[in-house]
Amino acid sequence: MNSKERFEAALRLEAKDRVPAACPLQTGTIDLMEASGAYWPDAHLNSDKMAKLALAAHTVADIESVRVPFHNDYEAEAMGCFLGGWKKESQPVKVEFAVKTVEDVDRLGVPDPRKDGKMPVVLRAVEILSGEVGEDLPVIAAVCAPFELAVRVRGMTEVMRDLMLRPEILRRTMKIATETAIEYGKALTDSGASAIALIDGSASTLGPQFYAAYCLGPTREAVEKLGTLTVLHVCADTKLILNALADTHVNGLSIDTVVDIALAKEAIGDRVAIIGNVDITDTLWCRSPEKVEKEARECIGKGVDVLAPGCGFSPLTPLENMRALARASRTS
Repeated sequence: MNSKERFEAALRLEAKDRVPAACPLQTGTIDLMEASGAYWPDAHLNSDKMAKLALAAHTVADIESVRVPFHNDYEAEAMGCFLGGWKKESQPVKVEFAVKTVEDVDRLGVPDPRKDGKMPVVLRAVEILSGEVGEDLPVIAAVCAPFELAVRVRGMTEVMRDLMLRPEILRRTMKIATETAIEYGKALTDSGASAIALIDGSASTLGPQFYAAYCLGPTREAVEKLGTLTVLHVCADTKLILNALADTHVNGLSIDTVVDIALAKEAIGDRVAIIGNVDITDTLWCRSPEKVEKEARECIGKGVDVLAPGCGFSPLTPLENMRALARASRTS
């Protein structure tokens, strides 16, 4: 069973020879930049360097997947957001939102992934990776889930104000965001991505009622129309919305460290695969490889289907700690 077969079996809850150590979230670290010669910010902007750094997560750190890109604002930028703060050791930040007024919502359009902004850079990186390792490794590409994209083009404060006072504005924003997720995800799949990771970090701020009202339907629509293997990641504490997350019909749910895997398995049952959730800060960044391996084995013991960090790797994660996470899956 190769790494791609193992990962896909895990997402489908089928029999596999062992738990894979794959990462549907960001994998760019300083150590991998130095090992590959592909550094941020160039690896955000150049397809060859993006692919080279992504591949290093496997060839250098032993992670059983490759994943692009390394930040999640490609769609928002193509829709009019302005990014700044391009640094080697950190991801870019939003300097200006695309939607500054209610009237701007009606001017939003669905970007063309093959032409607009830097989205074509990611498509080309997926093509490169698919051509090099697509038969043996899962090639995972990230897309903002609808609510996350709404937050990224409008800002959390305004989105929450819309939710409470102007729900029709939020629904219009979410419609465009859903169409964008579908178009971008399909383009990534056509370019060779074998799985799409839907990033919805902001959804953990919503309780079950609001998640069901605003996120569940649009995310499920995107998942069903993409028609490929999907993983949904929501940061922070999602215990109250675990059932709703499973109802999106994704194949895998990536959960943060604050959510116990055994609890998640009990709540969700066999509806979706559980991915996670080694602590990215206290363990992967700050502790010894032995501590990483111990926590990773505990995750496997609790029944995780895919071993991964609880969120994206910090750029300062030591290489030996990435290797220790991968080693735990091979020796458990």
